[in-house]
Amino acid sequence: MKYTSRELKSKKNKNKIFVTAIDLIRKKGYDNVSINEICSLAGFTKGAFYHHFNSKDDLLIQLLKDVDDYYIVEVLPRLEGKTSKEQLIFFIQEFAYCGYGVGVDVVKNLFKSQTNALNDFMNDLDRPFFKILVDIIKTGQEKNVFTDNLSSEELAKYCRTFIWGVFHNWAMEYGAYDIEKKVEMYLNIFVKSLEI
Repeated sequence: MKYTSRELKSKKNKNKIFVTAIDLIRKKGYDNVSINEICSLAGFTKGAFYHHFNSKDDLLIQLLKDVDDYYIVEVLPRLEGKTSKEQLIFFIQEFAYCGYGVGVDVVKNLFKSQTNALNDFMNDLDRPFFKILVDIIKTGQEKNVFTDNLSSEELAKYCRTFIWGVFHNWAMEYGAYDIEKKVEMYLNIFVKSLEI
């Protein structure tokens, strides 16, 4: 796909606002960062911010879209050659890595904000994140690795509940422990609950 110079500039501006905002949120906390501060530090007007984002919560939706992109570009190719069980473990570990990378305050605000738009996006079953998860489970069911007592979609929802539950606890405990190690500790028990 070829972009015009105007479209490229718009994408670059949106990305600069986004990166500045996420960096500020990591340093100061979501509630302590204003749109004015984001714009000032990024070198844009509030009008430019609102051209790309409807609200500060839209930054969180963009973050989840970036996670989807990460799964398409980075995670999906690295699933090849792994067993279904290894794929599922890797998939969930990578999500822990993403959560740790954005920081506890950002994760906490994913749960706290819960606007309709954010909630709808987090629960969208057509997101690449969810579709990849369903495919891993469906393949595992076809190979008699994972139970078929529930559909692949239901088991994927179960996995999503596990993932969000661990993240929620981590955020509510203010990141008091290493989320990646905690996920690794729980993961084997969790995955056994899916196996035949």
